[in-house]
Order: sequence, then structure tokens, then C-alpha cells
Amino acid sequence: MTENEDEAIARPGFRFSLNAVILWIAILALIFTNVLTYNAVLDLKNELRTSAVSGMPIPAEEVAKQFIKATNIPSTVTTEVEDVRYSPEEDTYLVEFAWTLTATGKKWYSSTRLKSDGFGFYHGQILSSQFNQPLGRTRPYSVSVHTPSPLKGKP
Repeated sequence: MTENEDEAIARPGFRFSLNAVILWIAILALIFTNVLTYNAVLDLKNELRTSAVSGMPIPAEEVAKQFIKATNIPSTVTTEVEDVRYSPEEDTYLVEFAWTLTATGKKWYSSTRLKSDGFGFYHGQILSSQFNQPLGRTRPYSVSVHTPSPLKGKP
């Protein structure tokens, strides 16, 4: 062996290679996507943990809002929700509410249970004759609230 051959074998030197650059870009992209995925998983875990703590499939504020929208009949009665409770054992909401008769201004109080149908809807009936009579109803007034669809806004 000659001296030149020994030097070439001993120190290979740095060579610019397009394959090496592409490999490093791919490795950095994988690390970046793993970090983003890890953060997304942590966010989902925190969201699940907080929803499990509350135990409610629909927040109490949303139940109250939907209940008022379903029962507020401006020409006859105006309603307001006093309290919303959820029973995970029965998958039922207890809604305590008040309504004011528009004609007399008298305020009444009652409650109703909204039971799950297993598909995100909670149905109940207002049995109070003081509520139904001004509406001209002889049968109970049906009310329902629902969870938002998981497909809303998606193609």
C-alpha cells in the first residue's frame, strides 16, 4: 500500500449526500409529528378526565338553555331553569324550573325528569296542569334536549 491509499482509508472525510439530507429531514418530520400527536393525546385525555369528573354527557348550562328554548312560549308562558341535576345510574336529568304566566304574571314551580334514549337525546314530559292549562293542552307537554352530533361540521 502506498501512503495515499492509507490516508484515504484512514480518514474518509465528509461528503455531501442528498440521501443523507432527505433521511435527516424525514427523521425530524417524524419527531415533530410524534410531539404533535403526543400533545393531542394529552389534550384528549384531559378532556375525557374533566368530562368524567362532571359525569354529565351534556353540561348543565346547555341542558338549561335547550330546556328554556323548548318551553318558553312568549305569548303564554316564560320559563327559567332553577337547577339541573344528573344521575349517572339512571342516565337521567332532573330539571327544576319556574314559569311565569304572561296573562296573570303569576309564577309557578315544578320539575321534570329527562331520560336518555341511548342515542344522545333526553326526553321528558311536563305533567303540571298549571303549565299545560294556559297552553290549551289536556296532555303533558313533551320536552327534549340533545347532545351535539359528533359529525357536525365534518364532510
